[in-house]
Amino acid sequence: KGNIDDAIDYTKKAIEKDRSKLKHHLNLGRLLTIKGNFDEAKSIFENAMSSNTERTEVLHNLAMVNIKLNNRDKAKEYIDRVMEQIDNSADQYLSMGDDWVRIREFDIAIQFYERCLQKDHKNLSALINLATCYAEMGKFESAILGYQSALAISPGDPIIIRNLLIMKKKIEDLKLSIGN
Repeated sequence: KGNIDDAIDYTKKAIEKDRSKLKHHLNLGRLLTIKGNFDEAKSIFENAMSSNTERTEVLHNLAMVNIKLNNRDKAKEYIDRVMEQIDNSADQYLSMGDDWVRIREFDIAIQFYERCLQKDHKNLSALINLATCYAEMGKFESAILGYQSALAISPGDPIIIRNLLIMKKKIEDLKLSIGN
């Protein structure tokens, strides 16, 4: 059991041994992002980008680091490039949406979940995650629609039913608080 600093040191040594392995650069950049060293992570991803010009993973990580550095315009450029490059895989859109949820960037996650659903309109995980993003953003009506769609695919699912009831209660509470 090591800590993040040990993992960073280990990954840096792996890069020294073989600079050509993109996965080591990606891992180092991700570790630095987790640690909060966003500028250093950005530098690692940019260096990886220079030798792997249009790698989706690199672009995706550059977008995430730029969000953390409050450079939303640059992040959007990278996101747009990622969207162009994804191989039409619903799973890839789903996975990238999940990455954005982890850093609480729900508006961006929604874009990826919607693309996932364009490829696979019955993807239960994407429907639930999309609804959850809307709920986190306070868009309860949209969340309800998402949970209802998920329930149509998985009737009787107790977690979906619970989330749906919570959203309906939030709307009722909101109506009561504003006097409607």
